[in-house]
Amino acid sequence: MKKRLLLSILAAFMTCGVFSSITSAGWGDYGSSEGPPKWGPWYLYQANHYQYTIECVYKRKEIKESGSGSIRTETERVQIPRYPYGRCADTITF
Repeated sequence: MKKRLLLSILAAFMTCGVFSSITSAGWGDYGSSEGPPKWGPWYLYQANHYQYTIECVYKRKEIKESGSGSIRTETERVQIPRYPYGRCADTITF
């Protein structure tokens, strides 16, 4: 009986730990007053040509104060038909 009680308590603590790490996963080391990171504009990084489509790879960098650690980069891939236009836009907005 004691083992079952201990296992249920241990499982409850592990579940709480998982939920707390999931809720804070996107914020990293940011405090609640600072908010999410600021990002620069999307720019065309690469265009991969296939038979019927073009894969446009866009990137954007995090805006940080100078000398404040590493700069993170986000990547977004967009598939467009090769015909009739067949070219990637220089920038994208969401």
